[in-house]
Amino acid sequence: MTGLDTVVRLSGVVRDYGGVRAIDRLDLAARRGEVLALLGPSGCGKTTTLRVIAGFERPDAGEVEVSGVVVASGKSFVQPEKRRIGMVFQDYALFPHLTVARNIAYGLGGSGKPPAARVREVLALTRLEGLGERMPHELSGGQQQRVALARAIAPGPDLILLDEPFSNLDAALRTRVRREMRAILSEAGATTVFVTHDQEEALSLADRVAVIFDGRVAQVASPETLYQNPASREVAAFVGEANFLPGTVSGGMARCALGGVPAHEYPDGPVEVMVRPEDVSLDAERGGNAKVVEREFFGYGQFIRLKLDDGAEITARTNGDRGLEGRVRAGAERGVVFPENPRTYE
Repeated sequence: MTGLDTVVRLSGVVRDYGGVRAIDRLDLAARRGEVLALLGPSGCGKTTTLRVIAGFERPDAGEVEVSGVVVASGKSFVQPEKRRIGMVFQDYALFPHLTVARNIAYGLGGSGKPPAARVREVLALTRLEGLGERMPHELSGGQQQRVALARAIAPGPDLILLDEPFSNLDAALRTRVRREMRAILSEAGATTVFVTHDQEEALSLADRVAVIFDGRVAQVASPETLYQNPASREVAAFVGEANFLPGTVSGGMARCALGGVPAHEYPDGPVEVMVRPEDVSLDAERGGNAKVVEREFFGYGQFIRLKLDDGAEITARTNGDRGLEGRVRAGAERGVVFPENPRTYE
């Protein structure tokens, strides 16, 4: 990733709070025009990372660079208002006494376009036409979020930061609002970094996802790579549903209760094999190797909990048109092999 491709870069960033290390020598970069998600469990340092980028927190060590300019280091510190960064807060932080248009116009005094023209432009971009004279309390939660996003986009920042952007929306709204926000950010050509603990949110909205554990980046990858080829057992356990089974490598194959998967990079010996629920194949077969214990039907699909003959319990995900019961033959269509490692993150 060249300097021209990078809008924000963190190098060896450390942030301590009274002896507790929130960020531990963290390295991270966001490419121009991409949406980068910071995903991790509570207390992992993802929100602190966002605040360090914004300038609300000063790092104790390391360097932060925005659009080729060092904005925080041991020698310099640029104030938040001078970093050309737009911020959408978790509670939106709209001014309740200002109309939608005046909320968006806030801070536009130094822009190249007359505020009224830019406000109209951003209202159209964020699908808020006709709502400019409304007050924030007259809007739905999704509309309020778009106003907050419009206000962040209006000055034409180099970078937009989003802090848990969908946490205040009910479950029924989240999918639709995520889709709307992704379209708006793409149309605006905005480079965006957002914080979330919701795996579905990160995988569906981001171009790349950075998984953070204990103040460090464990893996940065596209959603597909992160899900299908996690870099570690910890990442695999945190991102999505996963079955972990003991296995043994012999001759380049890792064999477990669900069969064998390639393991050419591993020496012979014990390992763990991770199989996603949708990669468990099931066939109704008398005398199979698993017993159906429970089935959860969702219309579009179903989860089936199985007990293998060796006592292990796993979950399979199948289409909704197969009512399996009794004994079945369970196998692995694909899997990922890891060294033996019991550590997980909830």
